[in-house]
Amino acid sequence: MSGSATVSIDPLPTITGTIFTVAPGGTITLTGTPTGGTWASGTTSVATIGSSTGVVTGVALGSTLISYTLPTGFRMTHNVAVTASGHREDTTITPAPAH
Repeated sequence: MSGSATVSIDPLPTITGTIFTVAPGGTITLTGTPTGGTWASGTTSVATIGSSTGVVTGVALGSTLISYTLPTGFRMTHNVAVTASGHREDTTITPAPAH
């Protein structure tokens, strides 16, 4: 038997950032790659996140698991802490350029 087959591999999502701490009322912006995924917070009473923007807003002291899910169903998670000394100003986290 001979022939050929095309195999495609879906990319795994990543959450990029060096700052994962925010103060109540403060915001940070996380970046998910590849684009097109949906953001969610595991504990919205601690922090919320814009489902398409990646903007995390601290609500109350504690921690929550932030997830970024691609349309393929692949998901990445990262813990975000809300602390009294966390970031109070908007901070954008963007991926480092590829080498």
